[in-house]
Amino acid sequence: MPHGDPESARLLELDMRAARLYAAAPPVAGALLARLSAHHPYSARHSLRVAVLAGEAAEAAGLERAAVERAAMLHDVGKILVPVALLDAPRRLSEEEMDELRPHAALGAEMLVEAGIPEHAEAARHHHERFDGEGYPDGLKGEEIPRVARLLALCDSAEAMLAAERRWQARRSPAEVLALLEAEAGTQFDPELTLAFSAAYRALLLAPRPELQPLESAAPDAQPGPDPELAL
Repeated sequence: MPHGDPESARLLELDMRAARLYAAAPPVAGALLARLSAHHPYSARHSLRVAVLAGEAAEAAGLERAAVERAAMLHDVGKILVPVALLDAPRRLSEEEMDELRPHAALGAEMLVEAGIPEHAEAARHHHERFDGEGYPDGLKGEEIPRVARLLALCDSAEAMLAAERRWQARRSPAEVLALLEAEAGTQFDPELTLAFSAAYRALLLAPRPELQPLESAAPDAQPGPDPELAL
């Protein structure tokens, strides 16, 4: 029997489902993801894992799964225009560097319009808005933020903490991630959508799954750290 732990099995399943989404992507979406992967492989992998989480959460939130998955896999295409050195910074970004990074959301929306898939531009532009109005690029608040973008904000942050491939950020366990997200309901995240996301997330990553056998090469344990850094 292979050695490992169920948490690693669940995360590997997440990667396998992400790969299937990429294989099934329409030509234009696939081409944009290929460009993103060539520029910054982590961002492409992140986008596809976000799409898996978003697809599960979409059904719980009463949204169309396929449309939300598509918007999720394309939400970070604007990072094609962000320097790799900035995306791979080994430390927390300075405010000046954040000013250089933040335009990726609006740039991604413009790229999607130019590519002929404007239906996903709104979600790309607004996935970094916050429910309390403190996000970017437009400082929208509450239900001013498009519903899909509000859902993607949750999925984006969850995947960033699950992966934590930034050297200055500890990887969080699935249970830790959910607790941190739920603590931000009503401030960073839509409280109603947080409930829907939590239900889907628990089923995917936390509920007992006897069919998932332990796997080899478990991921390293998360180390205690400062306040969590959510997705940039």
